[in-house]
Amino acid sequence: MSTAPGVENGDPEQWRTMVDLNINALLYTAKLTLPHLRKSTGHFLMTGSAAGRRAIQGSVYGATKWFVHGFANNLAEEMKEWQGRCTVIAPGMVDTPFFDEPKPDKLQAPDVADAVLHALNANPRNCVREIFLMPAL
Repeated sequence: MSTAPGVENGDPEQWRTMVDLNINALLYTAKLTLPHLRKSTGHFLMTGSAAGRRAIQGSVYGATKWFVHGFANNLAEEMKEWQGRCTVIAPGMVDTPFFDEPKPDKLQAPDVADAVLHALNANPRNCVREIFLMPAL
């Protein structure tokens, strides 16, 4: 989905779709899964973004990812009452089919998977709250 640049020239319908996906779907997923995670002392993983860690002129997408990072920290605080854990994985650009041309110099899917496994396999006495990974090149 391409979006018009900035807020002034942006498309409110595209914003609504983005907010529904990046914010509302996350909230509903958390609400529905937390009772099950509580029973198993589970781990909630969220997909953040480098776009949610730095200001990007007029980026509504980036703003929705800022929400993900804030919500993940708040949810981690809620979950720690029952030893649950919450982690946000925040990659920079990942080479995915989203792009018209391959991006071999960017992160690859296994890089993101390694970050997820790191968080999941951490000793239960700690909670890896965020992993922010960027391409090294």
